[in-house]
Amino acid sequence: MFHRWRCYFFALAIISFISIISFYFRHFSSSSSNQHFGSIPSSSCRPPIPAKKDSLSPLSCRVNQKVLENIGKASKSIKEIEAVECYQNQEKEVFIPFSLMKNTQDDVKGELIEKKIDKEPYFAIEFSYSRVFRDSIYKGPQGQFLYFGNFDVESRSRVLCISAGESVPVSSQWGIDGYLYPTQIAQYGLSHWSKALRSNISSNRTIFESGLPGATADWDGDTTRVKNLKCIHFDTSSSISLKLSSSKKILYFDLFPSDNVTFIVSILMGNHKIYLRYMLGNSPPFIRRKGNTITFTYSDEMSKIRFIRNLHNDIVKGGLTTQMSIKTGKVKPIVDTIKFSGVGCVTNLTLSNQEHYLMFMSAVDWFVNNQDRNGGWAANILFNEKKLKYSKADEIMPGWYSGMAQGHGLSLLSRAFIYTKDRKYLEAAKKALSLFSLPSSKGGFRAVFLDTYVWYEEYPTKPSSFVLNGFMYSLFGLYDLSVIQKEYNQALSLYEEGIHTLMEMIHLFDVGYRTVYDLRHFTMKVPPKLARWDYHSTHINLLYALSSVQNDSKVQEKMIEIADRWVQYMLGFHSEHN
Repeated sequence: MFHRWRCYFFALAIISFISIISFYFRHFSSSSSNQHFGSIPSSSCRPPIPAKKDSLSPLSCRVNQKVLENIGKASKSIKEIEAVECYQNQEKEVFIPFSLMKNTQDDVKGELIEKKIDKEPYFAIEFSYSRVFRDSIYKGPQGQFLYFGNFDVESRSRVLCISAGESVPVSSQWGIDGYLYPTQIAQYGLSHWSKALRSNISSNRTIFESGLPGATADWDGDTTRVKNLKCIHFDTSSSISLKLSSSKKILYFDLFPSDNVTFIVSILMGNHKIYLRYMLGNSPPFIRRKGNTITFTYSDEMSKIRFIRNLHNDIVKGGLTTQMSIKTGKVKPIVDTIKFSGVGCVTNLTLSNQEHYLMFMSAVDWFVNNQDRNGGWAANILFNEKKLKYSKADEIMPGWYSGMAQGHGLSLLSRAFIYTKDRKYLEAAKKALSLFSLPSSKGGFRAVFLDTYVWYEEYPTKPSSFVLNGFMYSLFGLYDLSVIQKEYNQALSLYEEGIHTLMEMIHLFDVGYRTVYDLRHFTMKVPPKLARWDYHSTHINLLYALSSVQNDSKVQEKMIEIADRWVQYMLGFHSEHN
């Protein structure tokens, strides 16, 4: 009898254990289905995988029906209530198409990763994109500029081309004919500075013409060696040409133009030949194409011009191939010949694999040559045309200054001074400080938030816009100059004033699941402008980098705390609600 009762109790215990486990998983599955969109489910709460295809049955899903009732809209609106084809398995688990999530959450990305040799196929879901550099340490003007070594500024879609005479980017974002935009030019220079510091690729220069006596370049045509200028002279009686036959992509040389100099580089691409022609002319147009010839124009205002061309980029910007085709080796350009006509003298004709320092110095020299009497670099383009960028702000006529461009200019010039030891770059940087104290209302870019906090505007809009990334970039420029400016340090004072503002105002840019690009929703009374993920990650990266140069440990810790929270937003997390 005792043995029989023991068996009964044992059976009852087994049944109870199974019931508890069953209840737990049913409850857990139910509660997990009500999680916030932003929460990240663990692997332990994956929905059951159907054993076979026929275990799924069609199920109509209706989107936002209850929501529309709650907000007072007609629940039968065909336009707003969409029936979506879903599926349900035997355990009542509902499977919705990923496209529904993607359409309602436009930043969610999904990709089917096909089966590989050693891995099963899977579907990858990403809540954000763009990179974060968590351990970024900013080394000031001696080091790389942030993460700009990853940038290829000349390949940007909003860069029309590299100008022929100045060898700096021509922007097209707000003008299709092209214009020289200081911020873009500075980023081009800072990018190449950073690449020069980290590059392990040899320049591997081939000097075809040095201009020195005894040089062996085999020119086709009449030439004369000019000893004092160390160059090869040519005139209008005939053109001269030189066979190059090289796969190297960077061409540079020095030209002393006298009269209407044109040079043409012929490039072989498989069975095709294209021509890059660089000629005297007015800009715009900076670039145009006819057939297989791409033409760039330059001005001969200078007595000496250093031409630096990335020939591959010139081909791409001319529309005769794509950057990807060249990178993947699908297209292999071969520099065939170079031909000069007109009257002039050429020297230091070289082809190489990379010339990052020369490209950096092109941007630096543009900043020195184009600094105006106010110490600034004006953007000669209409901003906010037809109020398309800021609907509640005025248009800004050409000739406006940007705190971001001014800060980038300081970062550029500070590095040029360290690289060359030439004080003209330091003096130009010091001259640029005056605009940091000139209010936007008087032609500068200094704004004051709530009559208390000083802000250096990327765009001096009226009313003020308070763009976050542009402000932080300006702080790096002030910091860079403060490192090398030994006398009374005005740059340091402006920088510290900016850091104080940043720490007081930065929380205004946090909306609980993303950052905002600017404060237009406060100053202009319009909807907030959410930062795209690449701008959101820029906010994070700039905070991490700024934190690395803070002497105040409390400020440093706060910057890192905020940046860490913003990183969580990229994973789909958001702040708590009430």
